[in-house]
Amino acid sequence: MTGKKGRVRPPAGVTPPDADQCSAYAETTQIASPDPAELAKLSIGSMLVVELRNNAQKVVATNGGREVGALLPVNVLRLIGCMKRGFNFSAGVTLLSGGFCEVHIRCMGKS
Repeated sequence: MTGKKGRVRPPAGVTPPDADQCSAYAETTQIASPDPAELAKLSIGSMLVVELRNNAQKVVATNGGREVGALLPVNVLRLIGCMKRGFNFSAGVTLLSGGFCEVHIRCMGKS
């Protein structure tokens, strides 16, 4: 939806995150459809970079620029909103078991 002067408004019921919400963002989730070759390079404590892909429609975890897999946190819209505002996020590996990988996402500040 476009508002006055061509500004894009968020969908109904979605409030853009403020700076405090972005700075305090932290969530534990799993990596969906992980790349087995990239997953094999990880260990507990590995730090991944959280990035937006596909025109900011997909949140992914990367390791050295290579996509490990998609992230589907409960608060994905807040995370995307924060990333669009220039906040950076990392994802630390907290659990690895076979093809399962759990990560803890947290804000690393604003660029």
